[in-house]
Amino acid sequence: MVVVVYTDVHIVKRWLVKNILFKNYVSHIEPSNQNNSSGKDQQENSMKKQLVIIGIVALLVCVGLSGCTQISNTLNPEKQKFIGTWKTPFMGGPYNITMDFLSDGTYTDSLMYSGTWDLKDGKLVITTQIGSSTHHYSFSNNDRTLTLDGTNYTKQ
Repeated sequence: MVVVVYTDVHIVKRWLVKNILFKNYVSHIEPSNQNNSSGKDQQENSMKKQLVIIGIVALLVCVGLSGCTQISNTLNPEKQKFIGTWKTPFMGGPYNITMDFLSDGTYTDSLMYSGTWDLKDGKLVITTQIGSSTHHYSFSNNDRTLTLDGTNYTKQ
């Protein structure tokens, strides 16, 4: 016996209604043939039960697999600390440098650089249009202060 599992729930529903429910309904309203042997009736009932079971299993598989399309976008806790906007005074003056770390791994700053960021071997790697740079980092002040290579940034 070959079983085909459909991934479309609507196709399975139509097949169930057409092949199982409708045939059961028609067999109840048609006059029974007196010449049928009881062995043949038992075989037909057994096949109908098998088809119902196969249909239910196929439906459950379809419903179960329908939730498998979403890809998890969760970040590890260390990466989660970086997400947001960070600022530091530029050379101690009145101007600030800001950096934005987004959850999709993209990076922008107020110096007009943009690119990607990632954590590798316990270090922050920022890749922009001019190249890649690796930074030692640490967090303090309940993860509100980020220190990159000795420069403190405050989370906004």
